[in-house]
Amino acid sequence: MVGKDTWNERSLAAGLLLLGFLLVLPAVFINAPGFGANSAWRRDLPFLLDPLWMPYWSVAFVVVTLYGLVILEGILRRAGDDICSRLGMVSFTLATAMWLILILLDTNGLHGGRDFGLCLNSGAHCRFLC
Repeated sequence: MVGKDTWNERSLAAGLLLLGFLLVLPAVFINAPGFGANSAWRRDLPFLLDPLWMPYWSVAFVVVTLYGLVILEGILRRAGDDICSRLGMVSFTLATAMWLILILLDTNGLHGGRDFGLCLNSGAHCRFLC
């Protein structure tokens, strides 16, 4: 039998992971075909599908999912999984940090965001800096 505290913790982890999935949907649909500037969805829900909001939806998705995974990692550790739960948590945390830094660089127009791979002459001169 599962204790009430464990049940609440599992429900909270599941709820946060589901909410994280739901938060990423607007960020994905903003760039999807048929959801452009002339679509009915965009006209009806401008606050939801405006490209300006894409980084915010992405950040909300990552942070909420990270909270859910922290709780899930605790549950798995108490269940006896010491290595894989910690490895998964550290991997997702590092990926989250790198993605948030990428969003920050892109939003502020700084070198090193999405333009990182577009440098010419083996990285000696970047066309965005020249």
